[in-house]
Amino acid sequence: MPCDPHSCPAPDFLVWQKWKLGWLDSDTGVLIYQIDSAINSGSGPVRIIDAHPASTVCGGPFNDVTFDLGTGEVSSYSAAGPRFDLLARTTAGGYTIRVNRA
Repeated sequence: MPCDPHSCPAPDFLVWQKWKLGWLDSDTGVLIYQIDSAINSGSGPVRIIDAHPASTVCGGPFNDVTFDLGTGEVSSYSAAGPRFDLLARTTAGGYTIRVNRA
């Protein structure tokens, strides 16, 4: 079972850990997730924000969750809390993101 150093044990690695291990391609977009510190580890404290919640690409609900720039993509997210806007893609393959606090 994977172990997150901040909340061990975890049912799976977080995206940050998968990226650091080289398991994710950097061209996959921006993943936004919320962490509820009132929920114990193993009980679902991490909630992924799905950029395309109505989509069932590849038969699953979380196969195209990332935010990105371009036609057909979702480049902003706002709910109770901060607003995230993807502004541009950097030459190094990253993103410029604006975060506005609510």
